[in-house]
Amino acid sequence: MQEVAIASVFPALAAMAGAGDLISFRIPNWLTAALALAFAVLAPAAGVSAPDLLAHAFAGCGVLAGGVILFHKGLVGGGDAKFAAGCALWLGPGALYDFFIATTLAGGALALGLTLARGGWIAAAPSARPPRLFKQGEPAPYGAAIAAGAVIGYSSSPMLQRFLLWT
Repeated sequence: MQEVAIASVFPALAAMAGAGDLISFRIPNWLTAALALAFAVLAPAAGVSAPDLLAHAFAGCGVLAGGVILFHKGLVGGGDAKFAAGCALWLGPGALYDFFIATTLAGGALALGLTLARGGWIAAAPSARPPRLFKQGEPAPYGAAIAAGAVIGYSSSPMLQRFLLWT
């Protein structure tokens, strides 16, 4: 049972956050808190040592600090900053590079898709009122890109790799 939880809880919570951001332009605090709580419960079960737990915590705090700066400058939303920090907590320093690269690429694809859709280049189903996602001037729900980067980064996460080799 714990094997399934270790392999699936993080990707499931990340997918929920990404999908929720696409729909509502919001990442709830309870979801970010669930990421942190699930990590605290499942990391020891995955065989993460105390020094590695500390490294994961530093990764999460570092990403949160960067996110707060970006939020203060108006470049990301507060939910995005907290969500990215929760993802970094799970991924640890060993997978942050993959996480950042995958998130950047997914963010670029999201921006391109939204630019095309909002500019009328992609034919949408006829409706009286387009969803908020496709309205001009709306922000990009970057939580979806963070979620994609998180799931891709998790595949190279030392926590998951250690667990897969351990079982």
